Amino acid sequence: MAKKYTKTHEWIEEGKDGKYWVGISQVAIEMLGDVVYLEKGKDEDDVVGAGDEVMVIESVKAASDIYAPVNGSIREFNEDLIAEPSSITSNDWLFKMEIADPFLNALDELSDEEI
Repeated sequence: MAKKYTKTHEWIEEGKDGKYWVGISQVAIEMLGDVVYLEKGKDEDDVVGAGDEVMVIESVKAASDIYAPVNGSIREFNEDLIAEPSSITSNDWLFKMEIADPFLNALDELSDEEI
């Protein structure tokens, strides 16, 4: 599965481990500038709905929420990236989740292209 994008610049794709990996788009990274801080807004195993805040990302320019792109459960956070947020790229996953929709219909509502 290729990356799918939300209107709020998150992406989601199926990872090699069977979980769904979530990150932010290149457009978001460019708008933020130098990232200085990443904070968890949820815990592992928390159930979230599409659009729920999962993390906060702060840069020298702004602070922004990072939202769950679909309904599911948080399974893991990228602790290396939280420890070193300035190294973030659009290819980095921020958290992994299991999707609640067994038919993946929620993914059909997302864009195939970065917005």
